[in-house]
Amino acid sequence: SEKMNLPLNRLLMIGDSPGADLVGAHRAGMDVAWINRNGRKLPPGIHPPNSEFSNLKELADFLT
Repeated sequence: SEKMNLPLNRLLMIGDSPGADLVGAHRAGMDVAWINRNGRKLPPGIHPPNSEFSNLKELADFLT
């Protein structure tokens, strides 16, 4: 975020791993979009994402 001169709350982490992507981004103060292709439930203790999509097309539609 420093190189882009943007605060973390203006960035969106997009990932498919609850443990690696959601946890890290939330700890850093970023919003998270979860690509949940298989309709999985979040593991216990994982903070829910700000947005959830079942595929990349849904994400692309959301971003445009």
